Amino acid sequence: MANPILKKVRKIDNTVKQNFRATSFSSSKLDGFFKWLPIMSVFAFDLGGIRTRDNFKKTVKIVCIGESVLNGIILPLKKVTHRRRPDDFFKFNSFPSGHTATSFLGAEILHDETKQIAPILSLSGYAIAITTATLRLYKRKHWLSDVIAGATIGIISARVAYRLSK
Repeated sequence: MANPILKKVRKIDNTVKQNFRATSFSSSKLDGFFKWLPIMSVFAFDLGGIRTRDNFKKTVKIVCIGESVLNGIILPLKKVTHRRRPDDFFKFNSFPSGHTATSFLGAEILHDETKQIAPILSLSGYAIAITTATLRLYKRKHWLSDVIAGATIGIISARVAYRLSK
């Protein structure tokens, strides 16, 4: 049963890859910066005196727990799935996207920490996270299914971090 589903996912992955043509922009480090931008924004608000839901110390705790959960899922999955990257025949660590996961973890935390004081701003982290995921596709570092899995893991990791930090 999983085999037809996997074939469909790979077909979609290949279609998306064909639509993202690498250019000189592929060498940009922008996705590496965007990966951390939502988390940095939460800390900037805290340090800048803009009141967030939790204090700085608790936010650090939430981020640390979230990153621990995220890496506890991502790193073993990369080894177990052994999936080849779209741009490199010899790299087998594509699934899931760690950049996307980290960015969505930060987006979820940014949203939770600021939705009461700045509802529109609280959603900006998701725009950054989607941009990070898109850049990973554009640069042919990941397949579409890698970034979807990374986004899911990032959001779930944030939810777990909030539960564990109580």
